[in-house]
Amino acid sequence: MSSSEPGSTTVPSESVPSAPVRLALLDDHGLIVDSLANWFTDNAPAFTVVARATNWMHLIRNPEFPVALVLMDLQIADNVSIESRIRACRAAGAKVLVVSALDDEASRERCISAGAAGFVSKTLPAEELAELATPAFMTFLKEEAASYTANLKRLQSKPEDLMPWTLHGERWHLGEKDFPPGRRLRWDRALLPRLL
Repeated sequence: MSSSEPGSTTVPSESVPSAPVRLALLDDHGLIVDSLANWFTDNAPAFTVVARATNWMHLIRNPEFPVALVLMDLQIADNVSIESRIRACRAAGAKVLVVSALDDEASRERCISAGAAGFVSKTLPAEELAELATPAFMTFLKEEAASYTANLKRLQSKPEDLMPWTLHGERWHLGEKDFPPGRRLRWDRALLPRLL
């Protein structure tokens, strides 16, 4: 029975599991690549490791490349800069999450400016790394970054629009903010709206 025939049922798209994220791992230490691949295989069904590489040329020559996401070490012993690697992956349609032993602001900024979706320390537990790499989290980050940028623009153009009394109106003036918890007010709350 096809889905167009009367009486057939279709499963809502929300309950159908999406295809696993095609993942590539790039680190110049084979032990790290193998360990991460095994961890993702055993513990993260939302991902399928389809490419493993210990240098840049091995990754881009892999028949499975491009992939949806590349977990890439910042410092790889080859002559290709991190910015070039990130831009090449992005041009091929892959998102990049940089994983590094260095956790300094300059390295983070270089990677994000080049187009990396994120930059995380190698001290991060694998469970958290897997969570950060999900499409849902990437979407959340994009939405939050857009919201933050919009608020910055609003603040630069008209800062008074972001003041609490503007955002919350009467609730801000009539609330019990800044009063010690458990302490009773010394006036009738109904008096405040009449005064304002």
